[in-house]
Amino acid sequence: MDVDFSVKSVHELVVTYEIGLGRSYETEIFASDCSSPITGIAPIPTDERTPMGQHFELLRLDYDIDSSSIMGINIWNADVGQLEFPQVVRLVHTGENGSSSALVITEDRRVLTINVNLGRNGVDKNT
Repeated sequence: MDVDFSVKSVHELVVTYEIGLGRSYETEIFASDCSSPITGIAPIPTDERTPMGQHFELLRLDYDIDSSSIMGINIWNADVGQLEFPQVVRLVHTGENGSSSALVITEDRRVLTINVNLGRNGVDKNT
């Protein structure tokens, strides 16, 4: 996980996964209750994949966080100065002929936690 809240940052949070070459995936993020939608963050999974040999590739998931309004989003924990949100990434096998049913091959569930210092210079990151 890479975190960058600098002014030049294109995406504040980048999470990468090694996956099988050409595999389909699904991703979801939630508020800390693991069911409510998140406000103030836009998940932008990229389709750009980097090959890693003959059988694997690197999948990159980018997230944009509006650092000017961190205190107003529902993943901000002011008591400890952290952004926290569950992320689920699934590798799936889609049905034949574009069927909407998908078989989950594997699923990764994790809580992403970012320590934030709201100092006078803006948002500093610690991971």
